[in-house]
Amino acid sequence: MERFIERSLHDAYAATLREKVPERFTELLNQLKASKGGDDGRSR
Repeated sequence: MERFIERSLHDAYAATLREKVPERFTELLNQLKASKGGDDGRSR
């Protein structure tokens, strides 16, 4: 179930990038994604 939610969020994120959305909104999405921790390439 968690994978499904994660995939849905990713798809929604990708869809917003394809549309012409305000830059501030995409910045907020990036911050949210980074705050999740995840595999964003940063070492801890």
